[in-house]
Amino acid sequence: MRAAFTGIAVRDTVSCITALQIPKGVSPFVPMLKAGLRHGSPELQGHSALGIGELVTFINAKSLGAFAIKFAGAMIWVV
Repeated sequence: MRAAFTGIAVRDTVSCITALQIPKGVSPFVPMLKAGLRHGSPELQGHSALGIGELVTFINAKSLGAFAIKFAGAMIWVV
């Protein structure tokens, strides 16, 4: 996922990926990342956390707001 996002968005010129800005554009990634955090090995949990970090990097705050609670809840399970 990280390689795909990095290939699409060039940090110097584009800070957001357009497809992730539409309503529920992040929806396909939420179940995968939550499952990795909740049920994965420690290594997979780390990769899922990094994936959430990448999503946060490439979407704007308005789009993130709807999913922030879902991600936060899953991250609490890890702690």
